[in-house]
Amino acid sequence: MGDFTRTDVVLLSHYGGCGSRFNNLYSKAQKQDKWFGIALALMLGGAIGNFIDRVVRKEVVDFVNTYIFTYDFPIFNVADSALVVGVIIMFIMTLFEGKMKKEHKE
Repeated sequence: MGDFTRTDVVLLSHYGGCGSRFNNLYSKAQKQDKWFGIALALMLGGAIGNFIDRVVRKEVVDFVNTYIFTYDFPIFNVADSALVVGVIIMFIMTLFEGKMKKEHKE
């Protein structure tokens, strides 16, 4: 793998801190809500996938190139897709959080 630079150490400590926070949130999510846990797992999986690419190849490899009618959609990879789906699930849960709390109280 070679010598670690200062940037590598900062990135590793950043990802370690984020991973620790995700682990804390995920353990709470398992007790509370299945969809919250799925969203966190997707986001963490996407982040780890991109991190592995960054460490091994020194860049993230994007390989899915799609066209929507005549629009050339930005190229992405599976890890990016997992991150986006996880964020969308989390966003939807946040939108309906108040409504679900009201239903559980009644």
